[in-house]
Amino acid sequence: LSLQIFHLLLGNEKLKLAGDLLQVVKVAAIDIIASEQSRSGYFYTTLLWYERFEDESQAKAILKRLTTDTGTAALEHEQNIVALPDGLSLKSLTLKNMNLKYLADGLCVNKLAIESCSSLQELGKDLQVNDLLIIRSCNALQTLPGGLFLREIRLEGLE
Repeated sequence: LSLQIFHLLLGNEKLKLAGDLLQVVKVAAIDIIASEQSRSGYFYTTLLWYERFEDESQAKAILKRLTTDTGTAALEHEQNIVALPDGLSLKSLTLKNMNLKYLADGLCVNKLAIESCSSLQELGKDLQVNDLLIIRSCNALQTLPGGLFLREIRLEGLE
């Protein structure tokens, strides 16, 4: 089971993941972690992210928008999202005017654009941006993670 398929399953409206079923999936996620795959820990942390929402349909809607067929996602003016699920793999991700405090661990993306996310303090561990990183007007962001391999980085409007 890949993380991309896992994110698609969680975003599916037909799958109701609550109560006992949620606990069974958590145990399965722990078993996946034990198999020592490099990104396997993100199965469990994604479930923890999913569980934070009081309304399961809200988490599903966010995942659905982040797991498009084109691999391109954009979120704007989503004030109730304080973090994204871990382990996302996308071609492009654009975030504007959001209340994010922490981006996500294990995010893998070709192009990442973050604009006017004034609460964003940290990008997350194991961030992989393959091509372009753009950060505009994110005043709470203090540092960038180590190990970034980029073709281009644009930092604008930072204090």
